[in-house]
Parts: sequence; C-alpha cells; structure tokens
Amino acid sequence: MDHLRRQIISTVLYPRLEFEASDLLKWRSRWRRLTNCCEVISRIVIGASTICAFTGAFMNLAMLSHVAGLLGIVAILLLALGIYAKNESEEKLSQFAGLMQQLKSTDIMADEPPNATGAYASNAPIYVPTVAPQSA
Repeated sequence: MDHLRRQIISTVLYPRLEFEASDLLKWRSRWRRLTNCCEVISRIVIGASTICAFTGAFMNLAMLSHVAGLLGIVAILLLALGIYAKNESEEKLSQFAGLMQQLKSTDIMADEPPNATGAYASNAPIYVPTVAPQSA
C-alpha cells in the first residue's frame, strides 16, 4: 500500500503540481506584460487626444474635437484593461503562493528518508514571492 501511495504521488501528484505552478507563473507574466502595454499605449493615446483637442479648438474644427473625445474614451478603456490585467497578475501570484504554502504544510514530502540530522529535505524553506505594495 505504501509503495502504491508513493507511486501515485510521484507519477500523478508531483507532475500535476509542477504543471499547475508553471501555468500560474506563465499567466502571471502574461497579465503583467498586458498591464504594462496597456498603460504605455493609454498614455500615448492621452497625449494624442490632448493634441487633437487643442488643435481642434484652435482651428475651430468640430471633427477634430470629436476625434479627441473618442481617443480619450479609448485611453480610459485601455487603462481599465490595464487595471484588470494587474489584478489578474496579482491573483495568479496569490494562487501560486497558496500552492507553495499548501505544499509546505502537507505531509506529502514526508515519504522521503530523513537526512543525517533527522530532518526531511523537504522541510527546507520554500521561497514564496509576495506582492509588493504599490505606490500611488
């Protein structure tokens, strides 16, 4: 029975947990990249919107003022998408930290033999990244 348990842990559980951790970190990276892109593009669009608004007012062109308003809306939407992506990135990091904490607190690793001091190698501290506070 003990052999079966070890076999299931090594062939089913560990590969699944490895995939889960890898997937969480991959998606965290993707959401973070999307956050950065949205913020940069939205700032560029805000600049273009401002230029269009001043030019439209100076030259008395209603169509250019209309374009400035549309660009402002696009910039707001990009910022909203960036905020959503940032929240998703932080959620993936939180899920990863929870997975690492779950691995640390279970006795799954207790099947390995203890080292010379009587401690299990898996009792070594596991690095769990934390979300740094964002400055406003």
